[in-house]
Amino acid sequence: MDNVNSRMNIVTHEQLWDLSFFAHLAPQFKRQLIESCSELHLEAGHVLHRRGDEGSACFGIISGQLKAFAHESTGKEMTLAVLNPGSWFGEISLVDDLPRTHGTIATQPCVVLKMPKSAFDLAIAQQPSIAMDVSRHLCQRLRLAFTAVEESVLLPLNQRLAKKLLYIQTPQDKDESVKALTQVGQQEIAQMLGVSRQSVSKQLTQWAKDGILELSYNSFTILNVKKLQELSGSETVPK
Repeated sequence: MDNVNSRMNIVTHEQLWDLSFFAHLAPQFKRQLIESCSELHLEAGHVLHRRGDEGSACFGIISGQLKAFAHESTGKEMTLAVLNPGSWFGEISLVDDLPRTHGTIATQPCVVLKMPKSAFDLAIAQQPSIAMDVSRHLCQRLRLAFTAVEESVLLPLNQRLAKKLLYIQTPQDKDESVKALTQVGQQEIAQMLGVSRQSVSKQLTQWAKDGILELSYNSFTILNVKKLQELSGSETVPK
């Protein structure tokens, strides 16, 4: 390991709201919505909600990292997605009034903004056009899901793996001397791709030898984003 610092990425409250589906909410309504939200400080291992729980709020991540998970028939936990600062999640149950589709757990200490369902509903009632922004956000999620299914059938593992690493990576700090460390283990990456850990480990080890990324315990750092984009078949990091 070299002496270049690594640290977790964070976003400001203003940046988090700019990334939300309420970014275009009228100022007077946004102030009311912000006042209705609360800040949660979670320790690593804290389960925010489980599959089947009532959807009483949605959340935005200010710092730290969470993961969406489900359980196999054997009871073993399976990682579905990694959630980084700037991400909003939990809105599906607020829209369809059905139970949570999966669980969410903090994988490291986190600061999360909690938006109650009552505040979510009131903001849309006050400015109905915001419902279209929420719909666009949900459509983007659906497109990503369809793309993932298509890629699992059509693309080779190395290309799918490159896309996944680019998608889940911790955003790069403005100070480029600070490494963007992503704390996700190889087993979790394999679960998200539906392949064996051995297959993922073999490819990651080769890319580490090639200087494309750096591996450490349950984490990785992308050193050459451009090269990984070429391997993924994309010119830009997927959103």
